[in-house]
Amino acid sequence: MVLGLFTAGLEGAGADEAPGEKTPPQTPQPKKKPKAGRDEEPLMRLRGNRHIRIRARSVKLRRSAYDRIREIGKRYHEATKRKLVVTGGDRTPSRQAELMYRKMEHGDNLLRLYTQVRLVWPLVKLYDKGKKEKLGRRRILREMTKLITAQVEKGRYVSRHLANTAADVRSRGLRDEHVEALEEAVKCVAGARLVDERDSEAPHFHLSL
Repeated sequence: MVLGLFTAGLEGAGADEAPGEKTPPQTPQPKKKPKAGRDEEPLMRLRGNRHIRIRARSVKLRRSAYDRIREIGKRYHEATKRKLVVTGGDRTPSRQAELMYRKMEHGDNLLRLYTQVRLVWPLVKLYDKGKKEKLGRRRILREMTKLITAQVEKGRYVSRHLANTAADVRSRGLRDEHVEALEEAVKCVAGARLVDERDSEAPHFHLSL
């Protein structure tokens, strides 16, 4: 009987406890805060200065993208004594749909032009289907805008313009030495990338920031 009581006491104790001992309370560990993503960075409105000229409706960028383009503009100006002319900034889904529609009308291959192919492909199919069914420009644009809006709500961006991490730069009037200076300025800024879109419906350089 004594042995049975002793055994029962052991079964109620923790694996590393002796009978009668209590496990000290565990101190709760503070939870680590997740690192803020780029979508959580504050938006900064890019304004013209001695290095940059704004020729766009709106250029609101995430803080890191804002800092990058200002650094690119500074380096480009130092090399060429010219201002970096920004012709495109943030976009709404409807504006993005309109630009993609125009590119496809022009014959541009969006699957080669955009890196997010899995997001571009459904939009290309919408366009092709609409054209085949003769739905008209307004109807096709409405359907494209709805799809782009749904993508953005899920944190998916067919273009970085929608995420406030891209800007377009004027290519017209630039000589070879100016283009080389721009390419070098972008290379010197970590996290930035230059895309040559001079063969597209609206010739320009695209800056991913």
